[in-house]
Amino acid sequence: MYDGLVVPVMMTPFERIPTDEGTLCIQCQGDGFLVCFRCKGTKKMSEIEDPSKFRDCSECEATGYKPCGFCQTTGLAPSTLKTYIRDEKFRKIVARMRKIKCDEDGRAKIQKVMPAAIAEVEAKRAAVDGREAQVLRAAPEDMEPTGTWLGG
Repeated sequence: MYDGLVVPVMMTPFERIPTDEGTLCIQCQGDGFLVCFRCKGTKKMSEIEDPSKFRDCSECEATGYKPCGFCQTTGLAPSTLKTYIRDEKFRKIVARMRKIKCDEDGRAKIQKVMPAAIAEVEAKRAAVDGREAQVLRAAPEDMEPTGTWLGG
């Protein structure tokens, strides 16, 4: 069938590329949100009928950002997220964070709430495993959210 055709087959074992797996999401680099794919962060998109006219982006609600669907706004790698999402309280927090509008206050809330939720789950897991908790994601100190969402 394949007269004269020689196909070399590499017989080397498959090696995983060393990554920092277990810490950061590969899509959002740990932020929990991404620049909107439609408006590229400009908050404006061109109209289909007349590409020279622009209007507010309907994909990101004119914020320029979207919650990261890969890590569900946690900023965690899938392997870590898979184990953490088993915690009921963490799962509820993630569900709430995914619904947040990614304006400046929303992004600040994600960056403040998620590290605290991650730290709480890590502390629970460390106590069960009999080890010290690791800091996987620290909240930025310079970004303070504003608005009324901070209540109790």
